[in-house]
Amino acid sequence: MKELYCTLPEKLTEIVKISADKIALQIKKPGGYERHTYQDLYNNARLIAQSLLALGVQKNDRIAIILENRPQWVFIYFGILFSEAIAVPLDPQATSDDLEYFFQDSESKIVFTSLKFKSLVCRAAQPIKTLQNIILLDEDKPEKAAEQILLFSDFLNIPAKSLKNPKTIPSDIAAILYTSGTTGKPKGVMLTHKNFYANFRSMEKSKIFALESNVLSILPLHHSFPFMTTLIIPIFSQNTITYATSLKREEIIKCVRETNVTFLVGVPQFFYLFYQAIRNELSHVPFFIRIPLLGLVGLFYKLRQLTNINLNKFLLAKIHAPFGRQLKYFVSGGAKLDKTVEIFLTKIGFTIIQGYGLTETAPIVTCNPINKIKIGSVGRAIPDVNVKIIAPDASGVGEVAIRGPNVMHGYYKRAAETQEALKGDWFYSGDLGYLDQQGYLFLTDRKKDLIKLGAGKNISPEEVEAHYLKSRCIKELCVLAAGAGEKERLAAVIVPNFEHFKAIGEI
Repeated sequence: MKELYCTLPEKLTEIVKISADKIALQIKKPGGYERHTYQDLYNNARLIAQSLLALGVQKNDRIAIILENRPQWVFIYFGILFSEAIAVPLDPQATSDDLEYFFQDSESKIVFTSLKFKSLVCRAAQPIKTLQNIILLDEDKPEKAAEQILLFSDFLNIPAKSLKNPKTIPSDIAAILYTSGTTGKPKGVMLTHKNFYANFRSMEKSKIFALESNVLSILPLHHSFPFMTTLIIPIFSQNTITYATSLKREEIIKCVRETNVTFLVGVPQFFYLFYQAIRNELSHVPFFIRIPLLGLVGLFYKLRQLTNINLNKFLLAKIHAPFGRQLKYFVSGGAKLDKTVEIFLTKIGFTIIQGYGLTETAPIVTCNPINKIKIGSVGRAIPDVNVKIIAPDASGVGEVAIRGPNVMHGYYKRAAETQEALKGDWFYSGDLGYLDQQGYLFLTDRKKDLIKLGAGKNISPEEVEAHYLKSRCIKELCVLAAGAGEKERLAAVIVPNFEHFKAIGEI
């Protein structure tokens, strides 16, 4: 049976009819949690859409979002889509030069931002002739600033223009997401309503997100991975999304426990910090207790591998308790997770699901099945998506190519780059990897990231970084080539782990 696709506003409208009074979004405030139902989300999005139309927004106009994660981000995003415009989510941590380029390249007509990023946005917007309004959240009486600034409250009070019957179809562009790649200017990835909806449907068929799920949103929503896993999938699965207001590990864990979070979505570096903290905690257990305890942990881990029975969650209840009773899964994406970290967290009783995707694939391509997780692999192709290896070498490693309804429409105003990436029905990812006999994908490198030294040796910076990140003295590092010709060598930029040095009393 052929899959039927719909637009994102159509799907939200369908969900609201089923779950109008269910909590969709919640965020911690000084006086407690601020909560919004699905009906609230729908009403706010429609109100924003009406005000956009009153400002003269037309179909396919580009509208930028530069906001921290919060319920208003979601209201604005769907409001843009209800107005039949195209959303351009941008990185709030970008430089003013980068933002100026994004505004210019996308020809954005309006930008939504908050007081926190006001000066940055105003500076970037100054030379952009296409940018008509900066809609500012969080401020009541602004100081004298750019004349195109419009307070959010005033924006909502513009005499509303009624929403007509939508003309948007699934093949229309829903968003332009900028991806930096490895060289040159960032490219705008054009993703359609069909791309996003198809990716949701594929994950829905995987049956990972249940109706009672509560997903913690901590990763910035302008990235495609958190956008899909902590916004689109939860909303269309009638879940609750919880926004953390701090990125401190202790505050995140407290939020997980207080709100009964079931899914914690993060990037490898995030889980590496958990790994270091838990290892440090275990190292303080007296030796005569720690040795037999770790022996029992190893035995229960083998039992879990054979039967899926997770006894270490009970044996190490003290480690699991801070996360609350409802936490089911860690979800890792955005980069390859270090195998040592994955094994350790699985061994002590956590379930960590690793997947793979790219902005150009809206983004999810592969995911580990819940009951058949393969350590070191990013999983199997999700339903309706195909993966193949191009020009494999003797060990089966080649470029990963992807085909499916989630593959992008193309790069915005970049016909040559689009043609290079899309060949027939396949998207050539630039990632290197291999498929095992069960169809699990294992990533090895990024094609363009390999460092070829003057002596002709190919170096994988990821492998070198993974090795040195095992040191507690290092928080982050980036391996690169320095010098030229015979003097070319590997170098690294290192961020020390100052917390570790404080703990051991060293400088």
